[in-house]
Amino acid sequence: MRWPDEIRNPPGLAPPVAKLPKEEIDQAITLINSMARDEFRGTYTETPEQIIEAKRNHKVPSKVTVPEAEPGQVLDLMPR
Repeated sequence: MRWPDEIRNPPGLAPPVAKLPKEEIDQAITLINSMARDEFRGTYTETPEQIIEAKRNHKVPSKVTVPEAEPGQVLDLMPR
């Protein structure tokens, strides 16, 4: 519980609006696009969407292929 004098007005807490030149925005977009690669594209939402769309069209969903993970090196933390 708080007393009324302890509560601040939320609009008063908002940061000021930043004015950026168009050149800076264009440079930021160029940088983001240059760093984005297809190899980092995730399928976390794409795969379920494909399954849902196939079921919506009364089709059998295609089999999802999951790449085999290479076994990692296991370290014995408690040697005998």
